Formats: sequence, C-alpha cells, structure tokens
Amino acid sequence: VDGEAVVQDLKIHLKGDINGDGKLMVTDYNAILRHVKKKSTLEGYEFDCADVDGNGKIMVTDYNAVLKHVKKTQALW
Repeated sequence: VDGEAVVQDLKIHLKGDINGDGKLMVTDYNAILRHVKKKSTLEGYEFDCADVDGNGKIMVTDYNAVLKHVKKTQALW
C-alpha cells in the first residue's frame, strides 16, 4: 500500500461464538434462543456468528447446531 503502514482493527469470532470469548458455551446458545423467541435481537457480527448454517436467518436449526457442539454430540467446526 504505497510503502505506508496499514492498521486494521478486526473482530474475529468462531461460528456460534456470540459473545466472542473464544468458546461455545451455554451463553451462546441462550443468545440464539432469545433471538429465535424474539426476546432480544442479534445484529451485525453477532448475527453472522449465530447464523451457523449461513442461510441469512437465525433459526432453531442454528440453536440446535450450537447446542450439539456444546454437548459434544456433533462438532460445529
């Protein structure tokens, strides 16, 4: 970039890691469930992390995928 230093701030979350602590835990699937039940709204990058199947919607299927990962019955990634 023309020899000048470039600085970028990035926020990287794992798929399903809503709170960004680097782990999939109860708090993550609860956040998805609250969104599905319309008790709260996930937006932006949190929405993208919660949409684990990448279909542009947060649904029970996303919740179930994160729950299975947390219970170690099926890996999400």
